[in-house]
Amino acid sequence: MSNLRLVELLFESLLTTDELDNYIPQLADEMPSINGRIVQFKLKNNVNWHDGKPFTSKDDKFTFDLLRNNKTIKSPYLSQVMDNFVSCTIISDFEVKFVLKQKVPKPYSLFRFKIVPEHAIGSNYLQKTNKFVRNPIGTGPYKFYSSDYDTWIRMDVNESHIPKRSNLDRIRMEYNPDPQILYSALIYKGIDAVIEVRLKDLTELETSSEFYTRQYNSLTFNYIGFNLQNKILSNTKVRQAICLGIDRAQILAIHYFNKGELISGPFPPASPYNNPEINVYPYRPDMAKRNLHDIGCKDSNGDGILEL
Repeated sequence: MSNLRLVELLFESLLTTDELDNYIPQLADEMPSINGRIVQFKLKNNVNWHDGKPFTSKDDKFTFDLLRNNKTIKSPYLSQVMDNFVSCTIISDFEVKFVLKQKVPKPYSLFRFKIVPEHAIGSNYLQKTNKFVRNPIGTGPYKFYSSDYDTWIRMDVNESHIPKRSNLDRIRMEYNPDPQILYSALIYKGIDAVIEVRLKDLTELETSSEFYTRQYNSLTFNYIGFNLQNKILSNTKVRQAICLGIDRAQILAIHYFNKGELISGPFPPASPYNNPEINVYPYRPDMAKRNLHDIGCKDSNGDGILEL
């Protein structure tokens, strides 16, 4: 989440979401026109990169090609996003057209990848050794100022940010893997904010008049990983029985203080791949037993354990 927060401050996308998770234009001037597999954007014509150079559709096209290049180091999520596209074409300085592999009713989530400047990278692919990684240039509300590249980074406000200047003049983000140290620094006013709070510290912070806590959907989730090479676990009914036989709502309430959500798969609500129409497995031990009986499990020695 710290990486995500950092990127959100430095860079922007064609589309973003508001506080209610509705898609809104960011670098786009308006919501795109959609005609079958064709998605066309008109871009803002008054946006500058942090170094003062103007943002144009060439940067969109460059970013698209950069992310499609196999040499570019990118997350699996970005790779999946780019697999949805056929092409990106420049129509004019402030108009760009994308063609999708297949028709998508509301493809807005596909256009949240961050745009980078063509003039600042100097290559058609991006890896960690590129100078841009250590001196990033974006269009976001804050611009890179300095860093030790290991533990802290300082960003200053982007005075010319569109649509408005942010309130804080400067932000310094520091990395520390010890949550206890971060918590102590927060309590004793050594730092102003932390991105993630341990559940055991949350109650104290929520009841304090000195701190404000805000919940948000992260991309993290806890799960049980099944070894599908195992003959028993490779059986779908066995895996379903395990899901039906675990009271996940109780685990969420006791161990996570209901600070979370039960999900149907590896895509949390914040993920553009989350499908809310897929039902979450309920706690039904009776159905779990039925599943196991269906595949021939029996309690042969009366110890209460079903054997296969």
